[in-house]
Amino acid sequence: MTPFTFRKTSFFLILLGAALALALGACREGSKAPAAPVAKNVVFLLLDTLRADHLSAYGYSRATSPNLAKFGAEHLRFAEARSQASCTFPSVNSIFTSRWPSRFLGQPERRIGIPNEFDTLGEILGQRGFQTSAISASTIVRKSPSHHNPFGGFERGFDRFDEDCLLKRARCVSRKAGEELSRLREPVFLYLHYLDPHSGYDPPKPFRWKFIPPFAEPRWAARGNPLPVRKKLQGENPDFTYEPEDVQKLAALYDAEIAYLDDELGRFFADLEARGLLDRTIVIIAADHGEEFLEHGDMLHCGNVYDTSSKVPLFAHIPGVERKGTISGLANNLDLGPTLLDYLGLPIPVSMEGKSLRPLIERGEAVHGETFSLQGHWRSATDGQAKLVWNQRDDRFELFHLGKDPGEIKNVLTDDRRTFHRLRDALRRWLEATEGAMGGEKSQKIADESEQQLKALGYLQ
Repeated sequence: MTPFTFRKTSFFLILLGAALALALGACREGSKAPAAPVAKNVVFLLLDTLRADHLSAYGYSRATSPNLAKFGAEHLRFAEARSQASCTFPSVNSIFTSRWPSRFLGQPERRIGIPNEFDTLGEILGQRGFQTSAISASTIVRKSPSHHNPFGGFERGFDRFDEDCLLKRARCVSRKAGEELSRLREPVFLYLHYLDPHSGYDPPKPFRWKFIPPFAEPRWAARGNPLPVRKKLQGENPDFTYEPEDVQKLAALYDAEIAYLDDELGRFFADLEARGLLDRTIVIIAADHGEEFLEHGDMLHCGNVYDTSSKVPLFAHIPGVERKGTISGLANNLDLGPTLLDYLGLPIPVSMEGKSLRPLIERGEAVHGETFSLQGHWRSATDGQAKLVWNQRDDRFELFHLGKDPGEIKNVLTDDRRTFHRLRDALRRWLEATEGAMGGEKSQKIADESEQQLKALGYLQ
């Protein structure tokens, strides 16, 4: 062997050894490195106005959601998920972009869509070759104008935005979804916005009296209309009267709406399975906010940030993930975009303010120390065990121990000053990062504009 051949062979052996060392090192790090993505498609179901504690899947006494319970047991159910606002606007804006809701307040002409400077999940996936489609029954999440959204503005990133199911029941949305799945070529991103059980509470006949005997009086309650109660609470209709039992009737109709929606979702899940899509499709089931039934002196939503309005159900099916059942760590709706991109093997834009939930899902590692929500003059911070609620209009704080008091009834602010200071500091840091100093002029202006905007749209009546 000539010296040249020897040197060449030695150099090759050195390179080979280095490559083997790197490969072995990669194997040692295999538990931390993301596996090759299994999922090719995304089906995202947004269930409007669905509070977690009215689902039997979350321990509710009424059998409102057997299909969602089954889905959560066979796949993933997040026990501590929260929306970042208790109103469709700006909650869905936040979901579509993984940006905090305050980024969308105060738009020119009181627009409520997604401004051009924010990339949407649909745009990101569309640029990666996904066929993108949306089907929405919402009066808010629109392409074209509606009574509650005069400018649209939610269609960006969708090749097709179907509004034919406006204000229609779940069956319309699911039927359209089946048609889209037959038409689209993979990879697919399909967004489905179901309006059940948004008010008025009008479940179809097979479900209407599922949880309450038939009644005709008072007529407004029989029609499932909570607006008279809300107007009374806001100082309007001073002669209007109601009894606690009337509100309980409304809640029973709300629960019947959930039961109907769950029944339709069971059919849709069966359709996904029959099409053979589950093996390669991420399915996310989320809600934009909950609903109040006088638990904190309010009706409907868009009024506060207690858990009745902000603690939401979250379910996921992710191909290739072995873990099944309940995930107990904190999760944000803000995190859904980064999580989807992570499991699709796509880069997460630095502009996204949420975090991938993959460490929580696969290794039980906490992603958040606290999570936050806003609505009007209300702000909150929770670590899952305790929750701080702040009404900045009158600078009033409330602290609740959620484990002992999930209904947020007993204010323990004076009894647990250490937790109060810790959560207040976390809330202050979040507000400084997103909307200015805590209680500052900018934050107050954002709160005022938010409430004025919703009132102008007829959403705070």
